[in-house]
Amino acid sequence: MKSDTSVCFEDVVTYWYTLENCRWFPTCSSGEEMLIQKTFHVALGVEQARSRLARLGEYRLALADICTAGETGDGAFALAFRLPCGLEAEVVLEEVPAPGRGQAVFKSCRGSLDLVAIAEFFPQQADLTEVVLTLDYTLCPWLHRWVDALFPQMDRFLNRQLAGVERHFSGVS
Repeated sequence: MKSDTSVCFEDVVTYWYTLENCRWFPTCSSGEEMLIQKTFHVALGVEQARSRLARLGEYRLALADICTAGETGDGAFALAFRLPCGLEAEVVLEEVPAPGRGQAVFKSCRGSLDLVAIAEFFPQQADLTEVVLTLDYTLCPWLHRWVDALFPQMDRFLNRQLAGVERHFSGVS
């Protein structure tokens, strides 16, 4: 027989989960990073695929649900978007030096999304390259994180963008 003061394991886990996911963080250093990875193949050589991926301005028509997109004066690429739950966000991406020739690294320098994107290129054949895109992101404003916890839209939004990048590459012959 269970006493009224006993606590089952599920109650403890639920309470801990509630505490961990309902924090109000004023900065991006919350430790609530999300990771998305997408793998696809393109009919290009490694250097051609890397060069094509680095030209972020070509993706405007391939990306879904983007309000505005374009290059800034300092060579970065700015995106503004609205999620179905009503959140409006923006991010400014810039390419940073990659540790290897078979990689491209982009990171956000401004905006409401703290994002690092790593693209790795693996040759499969002479004109066939496997591309692995990895996104590590955090929503910066605490209100955005809170709303995204209630209506998880950012993960789906970024996955749609990665699918658009894949479609953009698949149109290349």
